[in-house]
Amino acid sequence: MPTAAKLICAFAMAAVGYISSEVVVFQTLEEGVRVGWFQEYNALLGFFFGWRMLGRMVGETVTISMMNGLFVGGLLLALALVSQGFYTMITESLDLSYDSPEKALDGMLNFTAAYGVQILDSVVLGFHFGLSVLAGLIGHFTARRWR
Repeated sequence: MPTAAKLICAFAMAAVGYISSEVVVFQTLEEGVRVGWFQEYNALLGFFFGWRMLGRMVGETVTISMMNGLFVGGLLLALALVSQGFYTMITESLDLSYDSPEKALDGMLNFTAAYGVQILDSVVLGFHFGLSVLAGLIGHFTARRWR
């Protein structure tokens, strides 16, 4: 059932995904690196997580909503890392870089780990989790205002 809290949480988490991706691009990548649809894809993931998860979890107390925002932000970060690793593995496998599916899976996990190490920056993680808590708060007050 669509509710105002689900819609607002979806847009809030989409903003978290997009802004966090922008911070990753400006903070950790070199100048002139082409990222393609990186920000838009992470915003789409954020929209999905905001609608399906955060929108139905907010509304009880302020602290629970903040922790739910933090939890959904962590899931968004984990799935974004895995999906970016998968995308890189697919582009490498189209160049016939892997001999077997096991090597392709190992390559995906290596790319995911490398991306995870790359974003281990206090500014990136601070922005991401701070915005995730803010999204939980926005969802909480939306759920309380419009039932």
